[in-house]
Amino acid sequence: MPDQKLINVSLNLPYIGEINGVWNPSEIEKEASWELYILLITNISFLKTISDDALIRESVFVLRTIFISLNVILIKYGLSIHKQKGKNQLTFGYITILILNHVLRPIVEKWCNVFLKYDQDIENSVDNIDCSIPKIVNDLKVIHEVLNDFINLLAKAANIPSVIYFF
Repeated sequence: MPDQKLINVSLNLPYIGEINGVWNPSEIEKEASWELYILLITNISFLKTISDDALIRESVFVLRTIFISLNVILIKYGLSIHKQKGKNQLTFGYITILILNHVLRPIVEKWCNVFLKYDQDIENSVDNIDCSIPKIVNDLKVIHEVLNDFINLLAKAANIPSVIYFF
């Protein structure tokens, strides 16, 4: 793929709406994008086809692992992935923090806590968890869509073809 300088960014994020702008990824942002691309592409493919309760639970906890891993990547690359290069330009750090705080955090906090409470008091929680399953599945589908868009954006930044269309 030819090296792209400016990438047009358009992400529709739950709770805050559409994020639009341009991103001119530096070499370090391209490295971080590749690392995050691999993390996401190898962990979210199953979110699209969840149908059984065990996979729903596993999906929520995989998202928790992804949340932690994104934090590690942000810390690893530091300020170099968050410095703006021009007026109104987006950065890897800015976009990733939006994904963390407005896509992953609300879902991970909400549903991990539900499953943890369920584990502590199974007898009294069965009805509550059964009622929650359709809501969890809906939230996972929303996250899957957002993360697919994010994966495609990361692929552009890393200057590689996205394989997300397989999922």
